[in-house]
Amino acid sequence: MTVEAGDWPDEAALTRLVDRAVAAAFAETGAAGRSELSIVFSDDAHIRSLNAGWRGKDKPTNVLSFPAFPLAKGGPLPP
Repeated sequence: MTVEAGDWPDEAALTRLVDRAVAAAFAETGAAGRSELSIVFSDDAHIRSLNAGWRGKDKPTNVLSFPAFPLAKGGPLPP
């Protein structure tokens, strides 16, 4: 977890938020086992520049995601 830009709560509060969100996502999807997730907290100006650079969309967004592993067509999702 990283804070790149913006006015966010302290690290302990963000960690609790992330832990709850991950637990909810795992419960909803039935995912289990080992996984890796990187979360970056930012502000609209910074996320707008990332969205423009990576997706060619010059506007802020609430999520940018990138696969950690190449996906085999029709194969299982990586961890």
